[in-house]
Amino acid sequence: MVIILKSIYSLIKNPKLLIPDIISIIISFILGTFFLKFNNLFSKDIYNSEIVKEIAYSIINNPDNSIKFFSSLIIALVLAFLVNLGITSIRFVLIKKTMKNKKLNLYESYKESHLYIWKIFLIRLFLALLYLVPLAALIFILNFLKFEISFILTMVLLLSSLFLIYLNSVFVFVYPILVLKNKKTAFAIKESYLYFKKNKAKCFFTFLFVSIISYSLSLIINFIVIYSGIIVYDSYSILGYIVSIAWLIKSILNSPINVWQDLYIFGKY
Repeated sequence: MVIILKSIYSLIKNPKLLIPDIISIIISFILGTFFLKFNNLFSKDIYNSEIVKEIAYSIINNPDNSIKFFSSLIIALVLAFLVNLGITSIRFVLIKKTMKNKKLNLYESYKESHLYIWKIFLIRLFLALLYLVPLAALIFILNFLKFEISFILTMVLLLSSLFLIYLNSVFVFVYPILVLKNKKTAFAIKESYLYFKKNKAKCFFTFLFVSIISYSLSLIINFIVIYSGIIVYDSYSILGYIVSIAWLIKSILNSPINVWQDLYIFGKY
């Protein structure tokens, strides 16, 4: 309970912690808007299934449209990923300074964050492979054994969900170890696993707690944005730009939750 209150107090006392995430959201919004306008989707009614089919048909059956759509999509996703990587690194540095009661300086934190960008990328890559390789193997085995597609989908969904919970529990403290101890990627991964072996309950319930709180608050925010009239739209016509604006508002409102989640995990470690 003390760590919960302390993490909330730290967030209230240090609003600068939110700045990197707000910047990331704005950049992602600009990239998304550019992607929609570039592909003439900004004013399309994406709620209408017939229009969606028409858009998909024009992309698939027209080589020029296909190249335009997928190239712009890849560029937007890569840029958004790189921005998120940098912003995450800055946020971790700011949290480390907050825990050490140091004055928060965005420029100094930005310079220090360069130490962690590549390390964070490697950890993300490692965790993605650790999750996707067994998942691909499971799908292949079930398909090879000629199981019904419904059974395959059920088993894949169930086992992948359980494995994802396990992975998140094992590596819930990998970033605090990386940043607070300023160690190499391999050390952080190994130390996180060893820490989990000694503190299984703590790791599991830390992940479970932040997941439940974050998911619940996000649902409430989504409900408020959609049904409070903040975003006004015709229920039979949802245009691309309305989706963009709704995403922007929800992301900004969700940013304190994301920052609090990291504050809590760092503090819990």
